[in-house]
Amino acid sequence: MKIKLALAICGLALTAGIAAAQSPEERQAHLQRWIAEDIQHHRIVPHDASRLEHDMDKLVRKIDDDRRKHHGRLTEGEWADRNRDMDKIEGRLREAERLAPPPRYNRFDNGTDRDWRRDW
Repeated sequence: MKIKLALAICGLALTAGIAAAQSPEERQAHLQRWIAEDIQHHRIVPHDASRLEHDMDKLVRKIDDDRRKHHGRLTEGEWADRNRDMDKIEGRLREAERLAPPPRYNRFDNGTDRDWRRDW
């Protein structure tokens, strides 16, 4: 039990270190790709997708404003703030994926939301 707990803590520390090592643009691009893939594969509902995209747009504007203030660089405090913002967006994305209804798959699915049985 202690070994599993220690491994879990090490894994968490590693992922936190990886996230901190990324530049803001790399992490932002990763989140945007993740949201786009979830939209494309219907893993999140449109309302959540819209909200997440709006949050990402706000984040991009904040990063651009921060960079403009400091000649193209982020201070350590600004980077920590933006990293926290990205953590929140990532958490919302995971929650949206978890709460989304499963997609309907059937052999009559032609990309529309209509039920084929109602057409008869």
